[in-house]
Amino acid sequence: MKCAAYPSTYFAKTAMTIARVVPQQRRQPTPIRFSLHPLAAALALSQFVVPALALADGIVHTVTTCNDALVLPVCNGIDDGTLRQAFACAQDGDTVDLSNLQCSTITLSAPLTSGPVGLKVSGPGVDNLTISAGNQFRALVHNGRAGDTMYVYDLTIRNGSYDNPYTYLGGGGCIFSSGNVYLVSSNVTSCYTSSATTVATGGAIFAKGAVSLLNTTVTGSSATGFADTKYAAARGGGIYADTVNVNLSIVSGNTAASPTKKTYGGGIHAKHFNAKYSTIAGNIATSRAGVAATQSFMMTSSTISSNTARDLDGGAHLDAGTAFLYNSTVAFNSAGVAGSTGGISAGALHLDSSIVARNTSAGVGADIGTVADGISGSHNLIMFGNVPLPADTIVDDPRLGPLLLNGGLTPTHALLAGSPAIDSGSNPLELEFDQRLERRQSLNEPDIGAFELDRIFGSGFD
Repeated sequence: MKCAAYPSTYFAKTAMTIARVVPQQRRQPTPIRFSLHPLAAALALSQFVVPALALADGIVHTVTTCNDALVLPVCNGIDDGTLRQAFACAQDGDTVDLSNLQCSTITLSAPLTSGPVGLKVSGPGVDNLTISAGNQFRALVHNGRAGDTMYVYDLTIRNGSYDNPYTYLGGGGCIFSSGNVYLVSSNVTSCYTSSATTVATGGAIFAKGAVSLLNTTVTGSSATGFADTKYAAARGGGIYADTVNVNLSIVSGNTAASPTKKTYGGGIHAKHFNAKYSTIAGNIATSRAGVAATQSFMMTSSTISSNTARDLDGGAHLDAGTAFLYNSTVAFNSAGVAGSTGGISAGALHLDSSIVARNTSAGVGADIGTVADGISGSHNLIMFGNVPLPADTIVDDPRLGPLLLNGGLTPTHALLAGSPAIDSGSNPLELEFDQRLERRQSLNEPDIGAFELDRIFGSGFD
C-alpha cells in the first residue's frame, strides 16, 4: 500500500489488517509453471486465426527506447520513440511496436494509459521483454469504449498493483480495460489488487467486457478484499470480466482472499466462461476456487485440476443453467466443508466423454455437487456423484498421471496403463485434437477426458 495515494482515514481502517494478510497472500500460492518450446507453440498456433483489429490500417508507433521517464506525452503526430507516448497517443487501429527493443525489461514510472480506442501492443516474445510496474501501480490502463479491444502480443506483464479506494467495482492489478482485452502468446504474472471499500476484483486482469487468452498464462496473482460486503469480499484472483475465453492457455496459482469474508473465483470470475485446450489449476478461494461463472459455462478438451476451496466448490461452479463439458477432465480439486463439492456444481450438467474424478471435500470423494436439474450426456467417468448418473457412466478410478506438460502447450493428466477411460469415450463434437493438439480418435473408440493416449507409444511401457 502506498500511503501518499490515499486519505489517512483509509489507512487507519485497513493498515493493520493489510500488513497482517497481504504479505502472505502475495507470496502464496506458488504458480504452476511450464516452459513451452517456441516451435511447438508456433505449430499449435497455426491451427488458430487471431482476429484483426477493426481498423487494420492504423499507424505503427515504433518504440526505440527502454527508458520510461514520467513526462506528460505530447500527441503532436511526431513519435518520440517512447512507450509512454506511443500508448497514450495511439488512435483506433494503431499498433505500439516494441518488437525491436534490445532490453529485457521496461520498468514503468506510472501506469500506461490509453484513450478510448482499440489498439495493439506487440512485443518480441515473453522471454525477451517484460513490462514491469514495480509493484507500485497498474501496468496497462485501457480506456476503451464498449466495443474497443486492446490486443497484447508477445509480452510479459508483471508486478502490477492496484488498491481500489472507491465504492464501485474496478480492479485489475496489472491490466484494466473498460472495453475488451485479447492477449496472445503473453504472460501476466505477479499482480495484486485489493479494496477496503468494495469487492476486490481481477488480481491480474479486470475488463468490463471480455478477456480472451490465446497461448497465454495468467499466474501468481491475487485479489484481496477487506470490505464488509454482503456476499464476497474478493472475486477473480486471476481474471474478472463479463466474459472470459481461454484458448490454449493456463490460469494457475492465483488467489481470491479475505481475512474474514467469503471469496469466489480464485482463478476466474465471469458471467460467461468458455475454455478450449486449456488448463485451470492450482487456484485458491473460499469457494468456487478454479472458475466461478454466473450465467454460462462451456469447456472443451480442457482440464480443471488441483484448485482448492476453503469451503465449497473446489473446481468450478455455475450459478444457474447448464454447464457443458466435452472431452474434458476435472480432477484433484478439493473443498474444505464436508458434504460439499470438490469437483463441479451447476444448475444442471451436460457431460460427454469427460472425467470428473479424484475430487474431494473434507478429504472424502466428492466429484459432483448439487445439480438440481440432473446430469445428461454419455460415455463419462465419474467416481462420486450425489445425483443419478447417466446409465453408461463408468464409476471407477481413472488412473491419472500427475499434471504435466505431456506435449502441447498446456498441462494435462495422462491416462496410465490400465485406465478404464481408455477406448471408452465418444467424440460428439467430432473434435480433431485432444487438449495437447494430438490427434483424437474419432471413429475407433476415443478415450474419455482431455488426454488421448497414443496408441503406439502410449501403451504404458518404457
